[in-house]
Amino acid sequence: MMTNTEPLDWIALGIATVLLMPIVVYAYVDSTSRLAKVRQETLHAWDLRKENTRRNMEMYTKYYDLALQEAKK
Repeated sequence: MMTNTEPLDWIALGIATVLLMPIVVYAYVDSTSRLAKVRQETLHAWDLRKENTRRNMEMYTKYYDLALQEAKK
């Protein structure tokens, strides 16, 4: 005799969805927070690089001006 198991299939699917959804949500939130952290670190590194470049240009200009003054003497 053949029984209809379709309602049990839907119940099993619902239970599996309820059990797996927190895992999926946690994985998504974890990955986005890691991406945000990497982006923040990248922007910080870029700011440091810009600051170092600015400082190097100031030093280059200072020594260049000193060299010009020495050359004029």
